[in-house]
Amino acid sequence: MVIQTTTFDLVNNDGQESNYPGEEIFKKKKKSTISKKCLIAVIVIILLAVAIAIIVYFARSSKPAPPPAPHPPLPVPARDRLDCISQGEVKEAECERRGCIWAEESAVPACYLPGDTGYVVTKHEETEQGARVMLGTPAGRRRKRSAKSGFYSDPVENLVFEVQHVDSNIVRFKFSDPYAERYEVPLAVNRQSSSVRNPRYKLEYFGLDGSGTFGFKITRRSTGAVLWDTTLGGLIFEDQFIQIATRLPSENIYGFGENRHSSLRHDLNYKTWPMFAKDENPKEGVLRNLYSQHPVYMSLENDGNAHGVFLLNSNAMEVQLMPSPALVWRTIGGILDFYVMLGPGPDSVVQQYTQLVGRPVMIPYWSLGFQLCKWGYESADEIKETVERNKALDVPLDVQFADIDYMDGRVDFTLDPVNFADLPDYIRELQDTEKMRFVIILDPAIITNRTNYEAYELGMEKDVFVKWPAGKSPDYAEFGNDNMIGYVWPTGKSVFPDFFLEETKQWWKDLIIKEKEKLNFDGLWIDMNEPACFGTNDEKPWNWPEEEKPYWSLKCDAASMLDSPPYKTAALWPRDPNMKGPVLLSDVTLCMDGLQNNSTLRHYDVHSLYGWSQSPPTLDAARAATGERSMVFSRSTYPGSGHYGGTWNGDNGSNWPDMKAAIIALIEYNMWGIPYVGADICGFFGDTEAELCQRWQQAGAFYPFSRNHNSLGNINQDPAVWGEEIATNMAYWLKVRYSLLPYLYTLFHRAHVYGETVFRPMFYTFPKDNETWTVDEQFMWGDALMMAPVLEKGAVEKDVYFPDIQWYDFKDGMPLTSLGWQSMTAVLTDMPMYWRGGRIIPMMPCEGISKMTTQKCVEQGEFAFQVSPSYASDALAHEATASGALFWDDGVSIDTYETGAYFEASLSYKKQKFIMTVVHDGFDVSKFTVQRLVIHATKGGEPLFFRVNGVDKTGELDVAWDASTERVTINNINHKLGENLEIEFSNTRWLTHEDMEKIDCWPEATGIDLTNCSDRGCSYDISDHPDVPFCFYPQSNASIDIDPFGYQLTEGTPTPLPLGEQYEITTRTNTTMWGGNLNTVKLQVEDWDDNILHVKFHVDGRYEPPVPINKPTEKAKDPVYDVEVKNDDDGIFFIKVTRKSTGVVIFDTTLGVLTISEQFLEITTRFEDSFKLYGFGENPHPSFRHEMNYQSLPMWARDQALGWGDNSNLYGVQPFYMVMEGDGNAHGVLLLNSNAMEVKLLPNPGLTMRTIGGQLEFMFFMGPEPEQVVQEYTSIIGRPYFPPYWSLGFQLCRYGYNSLENLKAAVDRTTAAGIPLDVQYADIDHMDERLDFTIDPVNFDGLPEYVQELKKEGTHFIIILDPALITNVSTYEPYKRGQDEGVWITWPEGTSPDFDETGNDNMLGYVWPRGKVVFPDYFKEKARNWWIDEIIRHHATINFDGLWIDMNEPAVFGTNLERPFNWPEDELPYWSLKCAVNEWDDPVYKPKSIYGEPARLSDKTLCMVGEQGENGEYKHYDVHSLYGWSQTEPTLVGLRNATGKRGIVISRSNYVSSGTKAGHWLGDNDSTWSHLRMSIIGILEYNLFGIPYIGADICGFFSDSTAELCQRWMQLGAFYTFSRNHNGLEGRDQDPGSWNAEVSYSSKSALEIRYSLLPYLYTLFYHANTHGSTVLRAIMHEFPRDLFSYDIDDQFMWGASLLIAPVVKQYEVTRTVYFPADRWYDYYTGQQVMSKGLSVVNAPLDTIPLYVRGGHIMPTQKPDKNTVLSRMHSFGLIAAIGTDDKATGDLYWDDGDSIDTIENGQFFHASFSLQQDSFAGSLEMVINKKNIEMSAMVMDTVRVLGVPSQPSVVMVTGTNRADFTYNSLSQELHIFNFELPMNLGFNIRWLLEE
Repeated sequence: MVIQTTTFDLVNNDGQESNYPGEEIFKKKKKSTISKKCLIAVIVIILLAVAIAIIVYFARSSKPAPPPAPHPPLPVPARDRLDCISQGEVKEAECERRGCIWAEESAVPACYLPGDTGYVVTKHEETEQGARVMLGTPAGRRRKRSAKSGFYSDPVENLVFEVQHVDSNIVRFKFSDPYAERYEVPLAVNRQSSSVRNPRYKLEYFGLDGSGTFGFKITRRSTGAVLWDTTLGGLIFEDQFIQIATRLPSENIYGFGENRHSSLRHDLNYKTWPMFAKDENPKEGVLRNLYSQHPVYMSLENDGNAHGVFLLNSNAMEVQLMPSPALVWRTIGGILDFYVMLGPGPDSVVQQYTQLVGRPVMIPYWSLGFQLCKWGYESADEIKETVERNKALDVPLDVQFADIDYMDGRVDFTLDPVNFADLPDYIRELQDTEKMRFVIILDPAIITNRTNYEAYELGMEKDVFVKWPAGKSPDYAEFGNDNMIGYVWPTGKSVFPDFFLEETKQWWKDLIIKEKEKLNFDGLWIDMNEPACFGTNDEKPWNWPEEEKPYWSLKCDAASMLDSPPYKTAALWPRDPNMKGPVLLSDVTLCMDGLQNNSTLRHYDVHSLYGWSQSPPTLDAARAATGERSMVFSRSTYPGSGHYGGTWNGDNGSNWPDMKAAIIALIEYNMWGIPYVGADICGFFGDTEAELCQRWQQAGAFYPFSRNHNSLGNINQDPAVWGEEIATNMAYWLKVRYSLLPYLYTLFHRAHVYGETVFRPMFYTFPKDNETWTVDEQFMWGDALMMAPVLEKGAVEKDVYFPDIQWYDFKDGMPLTSLGWQSMTAVLTDMPMYWRGGRIIPMMPCEGISKMTTQKCVEQGEFAFQVSPSYASDALAHEATASGALFWDDGVSIDTYETGAYFEASLSYKKQKFIMTVVHDGFDVSKFTVQRLVIHATKGGEPLFFRVNGVDKTGELDVAWDASTERVTINNINHKLGENLEIEFSNTRWLTHEDMEKIDCWPEATGIDLTNCSDRGCSYDISDHPDVPFCFYPQSNASIDIDPFGYQLTEGTPTPLPLGEQYEITTRTNTTMWGGNLNTVKLQVEDWDDNILHVKFHVDGRYEPPVPINKPTEKAKDPVYDVEVKNDDDGIFFIKVTRKSTGVVIFDTTLGVLTISEQFLEITTRFEDSFKLYGFGENPHPSFRHEMNYQSLPMWARDQALGWGDNSNLYGVQPFYMVMEGDGNAHGVLLLNSNAMEVKLLPNPGLTMRTIGGQLEFMFFMGPEPEQVVQEYTSIIGRPYFPPYWSLGFQLCRYGYNSLENLKAAVDRTTAAGIPLDVQYADIDHMDERLDFTIDPVNFDGLPEYVQELKKEGTHFIIILDPALITNVSTYEPYKRGQDEGVWITWPEGTSPDFDETGNDNMLGYVWPRGKVVFPDYFKEKARNWWIDEIIRHHATINFDGLWIDMNEPAVFGTNLERPFNWPEDELPYWSLKCAVNEWDDPVYKPKSIYGEPARLSDKTLCMVGEQGENGEYKHYDVHSLYGWSQTEPTLVGLRNATGKRGIVISRSNYVSSGTKAGHWLGDNDSTWSHLRMSIIGILEYNLFGIPYIGADICGFFSDSTAELCQRWMQLGAFYTFSRNHNGLEGRDQDPGSWNAEVSYSSKSALEIRYSLLPYLYTLFYHANTHGSTVLRAIMHEFPRDLFSYDIDDQFMWGASLLIAPVVKQYEVTRTVYFPADRWYDYYTGQQVMSKGLSVVNAPLDTIPLYVRGGHIMPTQKPDKNTVLSRMHSFGLIAAIGTDDKATGDLYWDDGDSIDTIENGQFFHASFSLQQDSFAGSLEMVINKKNIEMSAMVMDTVRVLGVPSQPSVVMVTGTNRADFTYNSLSQELHIFNFELPMNLGFNIRWLLEE
């Protein structure tokens, strides 16, 4: 069958994937439409028309040629056989007459279609929005079809197949007749499309050359899953029989309706489901079509991805499901108009679907209350009795319904004057006294035989009813008109309004407004609107009075091809299973011949739209009548009905199976965009029973539309009739519902705005858990609450499935410890219900309210919040988190969201702190308060102390503690809802001011007691708070009779210095803490710059870090700071630094004591209360902003992985911090000291900085903005290194390839998946026995040759080098050469414990090689030269491009232990480096950077007595943390000398200014979500430190990652500046190609975005190198006056233009993003983000949220498989119009790899500027520097975001027109195909249409 295969899949001009899939086969260069070409086109069309006319004339006048002989039928495998006779009796003779194949086999159709059934291509072409394929039926295949030429009706010989790319998630395809207009559904689908970038789908076509049957496939790009595949054949398009078949990607099919399904997931065993609106009740086991038509399904693919398919067709139809798996879709009219929605998550599918058909209506709050109804109330008194008995038993009740019995003779717009005369007054009473609402029913049928019946008379006057075709009315003689007459509830003949007519809508609205004057209803219930018509085609309707003769019923023409179509579909099967009887399509409804919309529509086509067409005017009328939002409940619905109202699942039965089926129905209706849905609780037909009704009321309490409703003639079943005990239980669950209504209302808000579901199955939230795919006896509200109702008679247990996440029991809050399937106790009064961990639910307890209604609850005005924390299972297990939201308005006004008249708050919980942040305050909530907070599983003991907004409320709050569940309940909070709220708790008391003034005098970990403290001269007081120092420096009121500590300023004039002054300070006493007091210290205060202050406590002869500093040569002229150097009133020296402009003191030593001694230096500074602290490193911590809570941050380079714990010292040392001052200003401080140190964060607030050597030398950088702070800092320490372009590409590495074959396999997997790859690494396993400068001759034989192959493909290579070199391999030349040069770190002369063995003083250690090793001393010039030489030598062996220097803290294994961990167990004697006890390895004070026992400074590294420097001038004690820093420069020099290129060095250990020569990665992290999250903090900090080339090991280094974690980490890592996937020795492969196709594809997608933006990223590095700017930056850098931004650390920015918001939590497909006040655009859609502040956004598993900031322009380039190739592509721009209607940006460009291109001026630099007004816009490029050749480079695509209206023309540099598309929905202008050379400036202009 398949002759030709074509895949539409290409890349567009701006570096993104195809504008639309399907472009390649049709690709033709588009031409501008100018007048000359238009004239030519007109002439051609005229000539063609004449030619066609001539051909037709002669064709008609000549005899037709005989048709070619048909070829034999094409057999089909059994599993793919499509039924050829899908209705009626199947016989072989009939099969043969149809040209089908007969083969009787079990379980498959006996008569099936040939495999080539379908159409062939006659022409194909590209269209602006997709593709167009002309199809014809080949004559040779027109076999005899029974008595007709078709299967059932006249075939349509020619079709047009059209593809429209709606957006990247939705593709539309359509089959229609190109030569005859056919009916199309009049639903206004939001299907505007424009250029589509990165579509999730691609289309593959078959038979385009016309030689085979046409078919196509739709494939998910990310996984290759085929979602729609018509190559199965079977396409038939006849006038009244249309069929299409497709293979399915899995057996997981959900949806189609409305039908009663016994399981949520469909049975595919040749089940056929009809879809055609009919008044049919849902009976078990009957495949009948019910009240609504929803031709929509969702498929969950085998990997958990989801897609949806929607057929926009309203004719009678059916779907047959096949086990292969496949489906056949048949309809009897219209066209095939399909939309495929790619998800990829189930909830995303629903969002995309409602994007098309309309978001759900926002319901009034009262409609969420419990509702009562019965068909069969005999009077108003009975309604009153029902309400009163339920109120008497305290059953919450909000809404009372009146069914048709309130009407006079069941006639619309009438009132029974006898039995319901009091109803109007009673409605008022309910509303005024009981604060309830009332809903009345309206049926569409209007009686004709009642005199003075206004509804009918006005309707006749306006001519609003459905009609017969002219001359066909059988009632014309009686009525004198063509109105179609039927019979329903009223006694008499009725007519049916035609709601397609504008006159009908107004007539209906007028009647409803008048009805409101009689009955003060609040909502409307429209029933019987399929439309139902009793007894059609029968002798008489079932309810026609027996005694009234002659009988009558609506009779339709049995001979009509509309009422009796040739193919009747399964819609008639329940009435005529064998299709032999006289059953017509019109049975129980109107005749299909009926005409609507002024005879332009046939009822045959629009029948199933009747309820849909009635809903909008009903809602409009209800709102006009009530003046409120109101609510409409419609029985019959169609796609888009949810935009106007809700529904219920019809007249169910009072039985257990129908109760279960209700859950399935509610889930399906949410899938169809109608979240306000319910079932008749306790059942409609039949008498219910107590147990059933009790269980059903429990479940129904959680239906979105919660209504108890039953039928005429059945027992009453409202809760109160069952007696007090049962009613009390029912009331309990309803009260639970009412308490949760704020959460439910918030869910409906999200449904209305974003299209999210409210009532959902488990697999929506956990689609990757395949156990959830068939769970349909439990459900969720949103993603936070799970309900598992009992659905079996007599059951007291319930099997509940718990996905792998934290769950809590709803009632007692007990955390569940066992997951998966669990049998849960469920006694008759109980229903299993659970809180999901990680969520916060807003509640309204409504306590103490009798006769509860929503209005009474709202008037009470008390909110509560329920926190269910999620605890990570990794290193940050104590980091419990939860989040949520609250939406609130007045509950009744129309369009509150659209008009901004609402309140919204974001809810979060972290670190035992609950935070409510007001996001939007457009609604006055001053009468509401927050009264209660419940937190489950606090984990940390009983909370005893509480603060509200920083104020101690301990003892004032009503707190309850449940020790068994660790749940705390805080009552009586009494906080105004409209104000931000923070509630934090602790099991230790809050610090007092006195506590916080105590500065630790005993920082050691042990040894503290009164005697020791007193001997030290300090105060001692045992505190009941564990963090408060027991021993502290004496305070001013101390009773100790000693002189204070500290220094005093020597009297006299300071000594002038070239840049400032020098003071002298001396010690106050002889008291010493650690000995070695330095009694006289010089204080140098220098004004280095107006924004830079230098302060140094200097003692001559002491060690200073040999780090070059760019010290100015001239003193500042107008510094922004004041410096105060004085003695206080007690004669104690202090220094203060103040910002002149604000008076803010940024450094103030009056808080603590200054100590400067030989091996202990300490200084304390006080902070302002508003200060927020960032920086110091390298330490792992859970937040970017430091908590000022006595934490210590040690700094001492150490081979220590991130998993060691919070605040441990890691590989680098960065003693720099930045402070946000609280007013938008910022400052930074550097302590230039390299000895072991620690910083203690004080709560007063302040800092204590301690170090055990060197000097106290500070530099202050005054900003005043954060970016300026970093720029000033890097102006002193050196600007960041400018990396080569290729190093910005994706990089791949692992420790544990272990062979060249495995390394190759990783590369091959990556490239085979299409994932860009620029750099491959070799870790130490590539070495011979892990020896530097060697290659394993066995496992990595051929590596140099392979590197050359990679380089030919454009891939670069980096190898690792460790500093330690082996000593015991006689042939190891690098060691021998180093030994000859004397390049190693040594022991002090005469102290080497290995001298007898080695004969030298080299300090030996043990690392990776098997043997003792030495360590180069890079402070020696000969060592640097030796290292450079070895790099050059090795490059001659392997052609590497960059170097990765690791283990350079330096790491030594097993120092001071019996043996290193990796010393072979069987090699005796054991050995390790052992350091003698001395003042350097065992200083008098051991800072927090020393861990374990015996806790020595030399642990895990070299001995501190080691000598370094040209003449041994440095002790390792002083320069240890500089080892990596000292190695970096010679490594870079060696690399550059070896390669002749710029190169890149990656160093694990680093110090101040390391960023001038190298980048860094964050070390050996774990494959955990917390380390993914913390990596953002690390990259932000290193940008502060002047090392912007930074990243973390993507997917984690230690332990095995998971697919989801690695997928999310690859998305995040795509936006690290150093983007490398790297893992450890024992872990599984985790390169992106090693996972499933979905992970590979989303990795590819994220990296392609990165690659497209590399010109922008490279330009950012240019600015970093020239101005010291950050590249990755926190939001506060751009919005320093936005105080909320100070705590945002799970999102970040590239420069000032791009906001990156990665998902950092498991199972999340949304995330909260903070949008500062500016204009933001969605990167993917170009649409402006309307929210400001916190906003929940979609984040499907394959997507990382990205946003472009208005006012900025980013240069782009089309991605490719590496940067060598991508750099050859044309440029593009993304220009986002800002709030001032302008945008700017720039581009730096050079050859990408040469050394010092900036310094030598060998580069290109251009600026971009955009301006837009209401008439026109322009974008200009101005070249600033052009010292390289750019003539081969062009700009050929521009995305302009925020263009307010459709442009009429786009002009490029003069009068040249450019091609463009414009999307009015997103307001994106896409300009393309203009190819402007980059060596010339240009201007692009566009004019807007008037």
